Amino acid sequence: MDAKIEKDLIAIQKNFGTDRQESKLYEELNELLIAIDSGVKKDIIDEKADTFIMLFQEYLTNKAIQKRVVEKIERTQERIKSGYYEQIL
Repeated sequence: MDAKIEKDLIAIQKNFGTDRQESKLYEELNELLIAIDSGVKKDIIDEKADTFIMLFQEYLTNKAIQKRVVEKIERTQERIKSGYYEQIL
């Protein structure tokens, strides 16, 4: 990810505050679900972008989320190596 984008997202998160941005995340998730239901590709792409922005802001500004993301990625990599997914698919 571009360093300027990360810096801008952190600044936006700090400007509006965690509570407001969490409410905005909920709004964007709802809009994404509506777009998916509509089947309109452009709307789905727009809402995925909005949702990603909100989630990435959370990631950039929350150490607990960063830690958990790393743990989940590592767990998935371990499961791939062990053949775990081949057993359930």
